[in-house]
Amino acid sequence: MNTLRAAGLGLMAAAVLALGCVQKTEKPIVKTVLPNGLTVIVKTVPGSPVSAIHLLVGHRMAFEKKPGESNLVQMMLDQGAGDLDRQAIARRIEELGAQLKTHDNPYFPFDDYYNSRDFAYVRFKVLSENLEPALDFFALLVRRPTFPEKELARIKARVLATLRESQVIPDKVARNRFYSLLFQGSPLAHPILGTPESVAEITRDDLVRYYQAAYVPANCILTIVSDRPASWVLERVRKLFGDWSGSANLAPDTAALKPVEPQTVEIPVPGKRAYIYMGTKIPGLRDLDAPALRVAAMVLSDRMAGELREKRGLAYRLGAFTRFYSPGVGVFALVMGTSSHKYAEARKGMQEMLESLVQNPPTEQEIRRVVNASWGSHLRYHQKKINQAYFLSLYEYLDPGYEYDLAQIRLLRQVRPEDVVRVARKYLQPKQMVLVAAGGF
Repeated sequence: MNTLRAAGLGLMAAAVLALGCVQKTEKPIVKTVLPNGLTVIVKTVPGSPVSAIHLLVGHRMAFEKKPGESNLVQMMLDQGAGDLDRQAIARRIEELGAQLKTHDNPYFPFDDYYNSRDFAYVRFKVLSENLEPALDFFALLVRRPTFPEKELARIKARVLATLRESQVIPDKVARNRFYSLLFQGSPLAHPILGTPESVAEITRDDLVRYYQAAYVPANCILTIVSDRPASWVLERVRKLFGDWSGSANLAPDTAALKPVEPQTVEIPVPGKRAYIYMGTKIPGLRDLDAPALRVAAMVLSDRMAGELREKRGLAYRLGAFTRFYSPGVGVFALVMGTSSHKYAEARKGMQEMLESLVQNPPTEQEIRRVVNASWGSHLRYHQKKINQAYFLSLYEYLDPGYEYDLAQIRLLRQVRPEDVVRVARKYLQPKQMVLVAAGGF
């Protein structure tokens, strides 16, 4: 067991005590691994009128032969399954009082919080009174998709239209190039939607091959949050998923772990806006530096909002973030959307904010404030059962284990100003980063 996971397990009880209000509402969580390799996590919340079923499918890009296959598989899950067509599936969802989500809607610009290059998901919310038939239906969707040719043509046309539109959106252009440079040679470099050329070439046979390779028990985590006892849920899961077969054959993603080659790329995109991505690779979530890096991102986001947006009026959107991926690697990035004529000043301001972590270290009070604000946001997400299911599966997938969902607050609150300065010097030097900007310079 690695050091961070051991620390997380040891701190879990203390974390619950530290969260007073959470202590009263958190209920037992049961984890099991079926003989076929499927990881199942069950959380019981008595009296809950809504239940959540969440399937995480790991390493989504690693199974692609043509970029965009994973996204098309996700979009096709509700287009046909078993003997049900698209209309029948939609009726069944309505009858159950349920909501299904399998992919990001590109027309809702800020709803992609859960969208990742690293894993795919199937999110299903349902009235608790209908949990039993909902589990039957969910198993049908994820185990017996049919990928109808007619629906595939329609879905591909929609994706291709989105891709054409994305070519003139600075945010999307910059983001895709940023990840392609950061993870060059790794499946994580693939754009989630694919490219116009790759999507045009994808056939139904490609989707079937991808599905058979990726949707296997050992590559999935099933999480259920409901009002039913764990024993009841596990009995249903064993009946529905116990005979699921297949094994994931993946080579280690060594390219994802390679050091970043610093470079700057500016991509002309017509218009009056520009978008900047600036960042680097960092260690994975298990690493002992991960909490300090997360706090550094929180501090930077807060400082950028106060200085670059409110004081200087440079940005319509900005922030700093960390993202972690299953090969044991993460990303630390700063992003900013600005006016084209303010691009040079905005870019310089981002570098100044990075340098401020060392030149003007955060105080204990500043760290406490940004950590509490972030944790408050995290807990608000937890008010929904589907988000509880998501975070349990996410941390299990990233390897600290589902217990990390609560233990992390203690790790974050232990970060001191000198820890932030140390990781800033070690990982966050502007000259060692990838910078990609897209817009009308």
